[in-house]
Amino acid sequence: MLFEQFCYDLLSEMKFINLNWRKGTGFSSSPADHGRDIECQHTHDDVDGQIYLETWFVECKHYQQGVPPDKIQGALAWATAERPDKLLIIASNFLSNPTKDHLESYTRNNIPTFRIKYWEKPDLERLSLDKPRLLRKYKLVNDTSSVKEYVVARFLQDFIDFETTLRLVILVLRIKAPQSQFASVVRMWQLFTTFAGGIDKQYDTIVKEAIDVRNKYVHGVDVPYTAEDFANLMDRLGTVSVFIRRYGLYNASLIDERKEIDEAIAQIRDDLKKESKAWLLLDKAHETPDNDLLKAESLVEEAVELLPEVKQEEYKQLGVRMAHAVVYNSARFDVPNGTTQFFGMYNNDNKEQLLSRASRYLEETVLHVASPDAEGLLYLACMYGYQQRFDAMITVISKAVNLDGTIREQFQEPLRLLALLHACGSDQTKIEQLGKETGVPPVTKEAFCDFIREFDFEGYSGYIKWIAVKKPHASGERGICIIKISPPYVQNKGLVYAFSQPLVNWTAEGIVSVNSLVPVEDLYNPLAQSFILFHPVSREYLYL
Repeated sequence: MLFEQFCYDLLSEMKFINLNWRKGTGFSSSPADHGRDIECQHTHDDVDGQIYLETWFVECKHYQQGVPPDKIQGALAWATAERPDKLLIIASNFLSNPTKDHLESYTRNNIPTFRIKYWEKPDLERLSLDKPRLLRKYKLVNDTSSVKEYVVARFLQDFIDFETTLRLVILVLRIKAPQSQFASVVRMWQLFTTFAGGIDKQYDTIVKEAIDVRNKYVHGVDVPYTAEDFANLMDRLGTVSVFIRRYGLYNASLIDERKEIDEAIAQIRDDLKKESKAWLLLDKAHETPDNDLLKAESLVEEAVELLPEVKQEEYKQLGVRMAHAVVYNSARFDVPNGTTQFFGMYNNDNKEQLLSRASRYLEETVLHVASPDAEGLLYLACMYGYQQRFDAMITVISKAVNLDGTIREQFQEPLRLLALLHACGSDQTKIEQLGKETGVPPVTKEAFCDFIREFDFEGYSGYIKWIAVKKPHASGERGICIIKISPPYVQNKGLVYAFSQPLVNWTAEGIVSVNSLVPVEDLYNPLAQSFILFHPVSREYLYL
């Protein structure tokens, strides 16, 4: 009885309707058994928009071993007599080979009017993967998060079905609109609701939620939905699709020109081909490594031409990826032989191309828009830093912080600070203003010494590092520098030495010689005379 209940619930989840129990399943209210356990129907949409019902007879067989041929004879006889569209045999394990041979022979010799299908254990497992409520009810999984990816995949397919239905109904009803409107689900829904009038507000809420979830997911934005949340959203979106379909069929009865429907269907097919190609191109673009972003750009541009509705999000993500590559192109790592190894992926010419493109994409998608994005503004500020556009940079930083106060911590990531400092030169006023906007406090002697003394250098073999800017009057290479300080090891009695590396050439310039170690307090004074100390580099940042 439990297996038959599972089959019933599975069919229900698969959108079968008019399900009826047959006697023999353990339910006293069921009608007389005639060799089948469940009778149900499934809706099908024909290419011309007509809906028809298929009647299915379902025989459930719960056997530890293979189901033998004699156990399906009753189902075959009754299906032959009543002629359903399909006879489905569901086995909890599998059908024996003789049973499969018998079904093939029966089909070949009798040419029945109904199709015969059977589902075995692997089929049941596959069909259940994207149905978290069913899995939880029958305790087939302990945690439905393990099947979430399958549920999401079904949600995305259901969304495509909803979009197709919406587009077809709009075309069939001859709702007049520019062709560009059909590239956006939001615009199509607005067209439909305006035309229909008086749409249930609940439908509008469901559609907006589904569009928001779908857009976030396909663009890699975290969606805090459980598998059950996605399943519930699918059910609700399904009710909207049914409403749209019925509304379209009812009102299309006033349209008798077959040509209109044929043209609508042809347009749907063409749009779907373009959309499918666009998503394939975007998948390739997303998979393109960060050392080949110009190739990713060409793929995104081709996809946007086919599917304009993705332009805003894809250009933003492309701008962020390019800006990220520019910022992290400065990454360097100290290696055991005492030298610094460059890990950048682009030469200066390519870096300039990325810098220009990243700025353009981010200005278009996160700056001059009604709903700016804090992460995009963060990277745009870094690009303005490299372009030495101080005032524009400060404005963008302030805008990002107003949107999300916690983003100050992201601005304080070392390589991002280096990008921002490029716009300040050696101007202490500008450097102090940058620190204020990004939440970086002025460096005092006490803060400097405490950071070095409290630095956890257990198991650490590198230098303690500070980001600094050479003062105009100081000797040596100008500009942004990395101060490298030896940890105050016990064997050195807590004494340290230090040197600087300007970003322009990374050539070491001595500050305190390794042969003349000094206390931490005595190191601060020569540093403060020649450098504007800006921000320490935490241990977790191995690069720089």
